Amino acid sequence: MANKLRMNVTVKVSKTVTLRPGAIVEVESREDENAVALVARGFASWVGEGEADTAPEVPVDRILAAIGKLDPENPAHFTKAGKPEVKALSDLLGVEITAKQRDDAWAAVQG
Repeated sequence: MANKLRMNVTVKVSKTVTLRPGAIVEVESREDENAVALVARGFASWVGEGEADTAPEVPVDRILAAIGKLDPENPAHFTKAGKPEVKALSDLLGVEITAKQRDDAWAAVQG
């Protein structure tokens, strides 16, 4: 059985680490005190065997709307190659997305 949790809420782990909904976290065992507490409170759920441990599906229209809110002059919002930063989009959406999800939406913007 996999020892992975999918976060259901945003959890600030430290000053520099924030886990957003959909983030996958590996734990040593299913008896881990902190993991059990997160699941009991509904803040996380176990990733089942064979279940995809990838980012949740986010409708492309939501990603497109988030792209529209980014500031092209802000270097934290776009890569040097000119693509929207995954982190900036994830921050706006409140859920982790993948580079592929970003790329699919960005392709639609580019036409």
